[in-house]
Amino acid sequence: MRLLISFAALFFSVILLQLSTGGVGPLDVLSGLQLDFSRQEIGMLGSAHFLGFFIGCWWAPRLMGSVGHSRAFAAFTAAGSIGLMAHMMVLDPYAWGLMRVASGMCVAGCYTVIEAWMQAKVTNESRGRTMGVYRVVDMSGSLAAQWAHTLPHTGQEDRQDIWQSGKPYTYQDLDLATAQVALATEEVYTFAAPHRPSEGVVVD
Repeated sequence: MRLLISFAALFFSVILLQLSTGGVGPLDVLSGLQLDFSRQEIGMLGSAHFLGFFIGCWWAPRLMGSVGHSRAFAAFTAAGSIGLMAHMMVLDPYAWGLMRVASGMCVAGCYTVIEAWMQAKVTNESRGRTMGVYRVVDMSGSLAAQWAHTLPHTGQEDRQDIWQSGKPYTYQDLDLATAQVALATEEVYTFAAPHRPSEGVVVD
């Protein structure tokens, strides 16, 4: 239990990351339909996310080995923030695809860093329990992100459930998501106490 409590800041960062990025996919679909994107273009947005996820998985251990865990985490959250905020600047499916690559890379990279921090502290006896709690936190954050986007937005009178209205992104959606990514970084830097970042990272 004491070990799990020591991971509280990391778990909270996971929740924030999921709250910010977990609802982007459905909002991309709803916004794309409203903006007359084709079905192929909307499908491309989902594929772009997983392309970014693949890049993040490949790049994260190399970046950790060269600059350390903390700087790698900051770099990935910066990429995610840019990918979220830029949505309202260019209403183009291919531009959004590049932004989804950035957000997918953010998710994979941040999770790789967080899991590396946890694996450095757990033992064989506590690994299963710790990773189980981590996955529950992760999935709970994802589910909460889907639910949060069904809530009415302040200042929008008589707004129906977003799943029914199909209304596109607002600045409020993306500002909140970006703030959550920034807060995830703050949690890690302020409260988490991981081992020295460059130790134990070997890249062939």
